[in-house]
Amino acid sequence: MSQPNIFCKNIWIHQQKQLLELFIRALQMLEEAETLPKDEVEITKTLNRCCQTVMFSLSKEGRELVGNLIPEALNVEQYKDIAIPAKQVKKPDFQYVFQDQQAICPNDYQKSLVVECKRLGSFTGSDYFNKKYVIEGICRYIDCDHSYGLSAPCGIMVGYIQNMTLENILVEVNAECAGNHISELSLFDDEHQAGIVSQLSHDFDRSFPIQHFTLHHLWADLGKHYQV
Repeated sequence: MSQPNIFCKNIWIHQQKQLLELFIRALQMLEEAETLPKDEVEITKTLNRCCQTVMFSLSKEGRELVGNLIPEALNVEQYKDIAIPAKQVKKPDFQYVFQDQQAICPNDYQKSLVVECKRLGSFTGSDYFNKKYVIEGICRYIDCDHSYGLSAPCGIMVGYIQNMTLENILVEVNAECAGNHISELSLFDDEHQAGIVSQLSHDFDRSFPIQHFTLHHLWADLGKHYQV
């Protein structure tokens, strides 16, 4: 049986590490903002501006990212498949697109890491935030229609905590995951610390490549902006 390409694996690990650092720093800026919009799309636009600020800072530190962060664009990997009509290609919130200099064919040269963003907390009106985080977030990395993270071994989800404690949100998210036969999320640290972006992750298998997938989660506590 052929062994996995170690160099290729290292490419993903390196790019994932850079992207996680970028979003952690950007989310910290988001937490520290004086005001934030309530709308999910507008929060994500604000996050994009924070990401651009962090990327500028990294370049000044001599740590410029090799890829491009593209907000609200057609799924790069889906778009490569000419059998999929363009109107059916989905749009993740962010894609971090980079080039693989070791690629052996043109179709593998451009790679992307997908980031999806969702609100978290108790529902308002018809918006069940924690349920939608799973159904309209995590599941998009699993179902074939969206196939987020296609051809990648990992991806990232961002959670905007608007209310509730992280512990209670995690209970509801994991219950929804269990109901959809998805493995539970685990916190990197045993306790959530206020003002610090919480990191979580889980692994699961999919029906499309790369089948074994790791999804990282970054949850930012934005509750102070939405207190009644």
